[in-house]
Amino acid sequence: MLRHHVAKAFLNKAITLDELGRCDDAVALYDAIANQYSAAGELALRKLVATALLNKGIRLGKLGRSEEAIAVYHQLISWYSAASGPGRDDDFNAVYNFLLSGDGAASVLALREQIATALVNKGAELGKLGRNDEAIAVYDHLLSRCDMVGEPALREHLATALVNKGGRLGELGRSDEAIAVYDAVVQQYGTARDLVLRKQVAKALFNKGHTLGKLERSDEAIAVYDDLVSRYGAASELALRELVALALIQKGGWLRQLGRYEEAIAVSDDIVHKYGTADELALRKQVAEALVNKGRVFDMQDRREEAIAVYDDLVSRYGIADQVVPREQLAQALIHKAQNLGILGRIQETIAVLDDVVRQYGAASEFALRRQVAKALVYKMEIIRLLGRIQEAIAVCDDIVSRYGIASELPLREQVAKALCVKGAELNKLARSEEAVAVCDEIVSRYGIANQLPLFEKVAEALLCKGTALGALGQSDDELAAYDDLIHRFGTATDVTLRKLVAAAIVRRYSNLAPNQVCPCGSDRPYKHCHGSSI
Repeated sequence: MLRHHVAKAFLNKAITLDELGRCDDAVALYDAIANQYSAAGELALRKLVATALLNKGIRLGKLGRSEEAIAVYHQLISWYSAASGPGRDDDFNAVYNFLLSGDGAASVLALREQIATALVNKGAELGKLGRNDEAIAVYDHLLSRCDMVGEPALREHLATALVNKGGRLGELGRSDEAIAVYDAVVQQYGTARDLVLRKQVAKALFNKGHTLGKLERSDEAIAVYDDLVSRYGAASELALRELVALALIQKGGWLRQLGRYEEAIAVSDDIVHKYGTADELALRKQVAEALVNKGRVFDMQDRREEAIAVYDDLVSRYGIADQVVPREQLAQALIHKAQNLGILGRIQETIAVLDDVVRQYGAASEFALRRQVAKALVYKMEIIRLLGRIQEAIAVCDDIVSRYGIASELPLREQVAKALCVKGAELNKLARSEEAVAVCDEIVSRYGIANQLPLFEKVAEALLCKGTALGALGQSDDELAAYDDLIHRFGTATDVTLRKLVAAAIVRRYSNLAPNQVCPCGSDRPYKHCHGSSI
């Protein structure tokens, strides 16, 4: 009994350290407990060791140390799924037979649950690493063994394993098998009243709808989302309310894609009605998403004033500085509002809204917000450029490069490349040709070896711009070399934009090229049937 109290005290201390964020100290103490008491025969001590190992695995998983977490779960399973104790081969069924014949039913059940949890967590960590086949094998191992025991306390682990297995099957492209697994969850646990099981059923339905959507079976996906909402639409538990809101968002998205605009608007209104006064950030995000989607439907129907009113509604709900707010959706709403104002010719209001986006979110570190700020700056740059305010447009270009020039995310790199291309083109117009050449060289230096199509296009655009600038400087050989570089890099590209840029370079490089001559792109086809047709 004394050993049990000492081990319990150590475990409580480790849990407290874990909660305080002293992760390394907690992990070390979990290790000490496992090392000291792993050979214990008493079920109560075995439960404490299992808890220590389980907590260690969970902590390592949260720290992103998935391989270590998997090793810990494997250690726990191998120690406690052999009838004779640690160090034996894994025989999951044997441990249940062993435990069923022992004393201390509460400790027996607790240890069973620890092993089941370890298997579920091991599968989850394998999934994080993309080792989907191994994860599925772990879930199948748990499902085959626990199914024979039939313990009600283990049902939530089995439901979780099934849902997770469906997710891994989906990742492998085995969609029909994934759908069958989700159907099994609903069939087995669809009438359950326990919150954990109801949540897994809701997850299974949501995932089934998502899988059907990926298969372009949109009507079936909508029906599944309707089933989820029918089952849990009146639920008060946050976990279920979130899944209902997500299902409605997905349903609205499909209705919008199908051109069923009024139904899509009705779904958005339903979300706002259900959750518009919610305090939880997760639900606020869904309400904000619903309002953005409603505004986008109005955009698609050219109902600009109504769209602006919806975006204003979102800002009025969540735009107070001291609120916990869905900032990404707020930024999106402001940008969409600006785009509508621009289409309506309300230019000064447009610029003011874009400036508001930069003012509110310009210092944000989250990628989603940085992306929205970059979009706002690029849009502002394009408007000012059209107004003939070239120096201001160039200044905005420089601001974009200063903020995001070293970003690694493709959407931000695209915006930087776009800004530099605009700067190069405007410098050409101002007859600042040497500066234009320098900017074009910067684009090629930054993105010349990129393998993404949007960046290819900007490199080609920069080389064409460079050739123009060099021609203005009277550097004919260098001008031709720039066009040759463009043709050499992208002559065989099939993308429409790239073909047009290559065609422009060919026209400038080979002014007297006859239609029946071989195209300079290297295709061996007649020019008139190759890039000559792109002019």
